[in-house]
Amino acid sequence: MTLLANRIEQSCAHDAAASTRRESDRTVRAMDIGYLDSLGDLVSTIGSREFAPRFFSVFRDLLDVEECTVFTFPDPANPRMLIVEGENGDELELARQLARDYVAGGFRTDPNVQRQNAAVSIDIYATDLTKINDPAYRQHYYDGPNVSHELVVIGNFRSTVYYTSFYRKQGRTCFGEDELGIMRAIAGFMIKCLHRHYQVVADSDEQGLRFTPSSLGDLPSELRQQTLEHLKKVLLSGPHKLSQREAEICAGIIMGYSTEAIGLNCSISPNTVATHRKRAYAKLGICSQNELFVRYFSAVRDIQSHLGSRDQRARPQTAGADGHAQGQGM
Repeated sequence: MTLLANRIEQSCAHDAAASTRRESDRTVRAMDIGYLDSLGDLVSTIGSREFAPRFFSVFRDLLDVEECTVFTFPDPANPRMLIVEGENGDELELARQLARDYVAGGFRTDPNVQRQNAAVSIDIYATDLTKINDPAYRQHYYDGPNVSHELVVIGNFRSTVYYTSFYRKQGRTCFGEDELGIMRAIAGFMIKCLHRHYQVVADSDEQGLRFTPSSLGDLPSELRQQTLEHLKKVLLSGPHKLSQREAEICAGIIMGYSTEAIGLNCSISPNTVATHRKRAYAKLGICSQNELFVRYFSAVRDIQSHLGSRDQRARPQTAGADGHAQGQGM
């Protein structure tokens, strides 16, 4: 009887485990179906300024994280900041400053970069902060900004390394096998999206289409408004018969404003912004923000040229050795 009872117990345990696996499989399939729309939205923003916040939104919901960064390494000594996004505005500004510090030289002491295995196409793991041997590095990039957990995905695609980190702050639970399993399933897709986005961004850089931090979005409010009005006039003067609102929204997009920011500036909802944007893109015959930049590159170039001339004229004058006024530049 004891032997029979043991066999029955083992059989029940086996059935329960099988049932749990089937339930887990159903959950994964349901999750996949539920995220198809969000992944489709992510793909549709490749090459635009909406890609980074959309990327964060997708993985925030998937992994329950508060910040993420993506760096790309076209070569080992030349990292580039591709995405820095998060939930908290004040903390996000700190994260972006840390990202600038990182590409300026901090990457050289990053243990995650040092452990990268060229033979592995994708490496996924949770960082053990206790094993970071450089106390200054740990203080600057983890303890200082209150980061307590990091999930890392490092992938090499077509000779370019993509280094993605997802962060949880102090007081949160660590990343477990569930999150690691999710990333193993989706990492290949994620890295290919990042690669395509980087290709478009890099092409724009070569053509001079991307804005420097001091050019448009970070202008003083008066100049920013003047720039918006100039772009709006250029958009309205074209043959595409944009409405005032469509031109206003496209000008905001060119400036790099988010849908939410444009909505606040125009006193309309984000859904209304999206509707006007869709109509404007249809009239212009374009599908993405990057195409909008390309279409109005000449207008942007004129603005940047004007701002550059204005900055040059505004430089303080200093007396040279011969007593004549000189600019600070060469």
